[in-house]
Amino acid sequence: MTTHRRSTGFVPAKRYGQHFLTDRNLLHLLIREADIGTADSILEIGPGKGTLTSALLQSPCMRVEAVEIDERFREFLEPLREEDSRLHLHWGDAVRFHYDTLSPPPTRVVANLPYNVTTPLLWAMLEQLDTALLRHIVVTVQKEVGDRLLGAPGTKQRSPLGITLEAMGRVRLVRTLPPEAFTPPPKVASCILAISLTGRHGLPRNRLWRSLLRCGFAQRRKTLGKNLRLLSGELPLPPRGAIDRAGLGERLRAEELTTDQWLRLAAELGMKDSEGERGL
Repeated sequence: MTTHRRSTGFVPAKRYGQHFLTDRNLLHLLIREADIGTADSILEIGPGKGTLTSALLQSPCMRVEAVEIDERFREFLEPLREEDSRLHLHWGDAVRFHYDTLSPPPTRVVANLPYNVTTPLLWAMLEQLDTALLRHIVVTVQKEVGDRLLGAPGTKQRSPLGITLEAMGRVRLVRTLPPEAFTPPPKVASCILAISLTGRHGLPRNRLWRSLLRCGFAQRRKTLGKNLRLLSGELPLPPRGAIDRAGLGERLRAEELTTDQWLRLAAELGMKDSEGERGL
């Protein structure tokens, strides 16, 4: 594969959170963690100059779908597309992109995610993609975001997205990255996360599940019982009775609950999964 053109004087856009992973050993680590095979369709967010894209195209993957908001990168990415028909480029905002239109559906996500939109971006992908087919997500994120996705019960890092990912599978820290691994270097540390999705595929699309977590964490200093009263109009059953039936105390805070306790509380509130079955 020939080397694509490189402009001089390119200035990364701060509003897009552009920090390019340039260490080739780390790029190959991302690809190894994704365990890419010949039947895999890969989704990459924010390909930028195409460094990771080029490495993905050297894998045995069937297809690479790349979503990029900054059209200044056309001069880098279009030559890659012309050289390899497996690359499909999509220009637009990755948070608002219609992932459910991709065909075939992606089976892997491998990306250096923009730091300023990581959480809404992950929610958007989980809501729209067929997570029964999307089994692995391997991404670089800001270390602070990674800590929230890995947050254990009883810690301040506990978060709704982290709980949802734990309920669907597993989040694993692969490696912490220094700012020097990127160009330009961010002012914060970063990390590589490997996310495996093995079940409860409809959970991110479950309106009551999302509302339960949102209200449970609405005011972290307040107890679970007080926060859930904010949600009472959206629930099929009163929250106080559900908390008692789930064996939870009203004075617990949202961050103290295990994922199994959240799932039990959701079931006691009468929530159904995407197939209409009671419980989650």
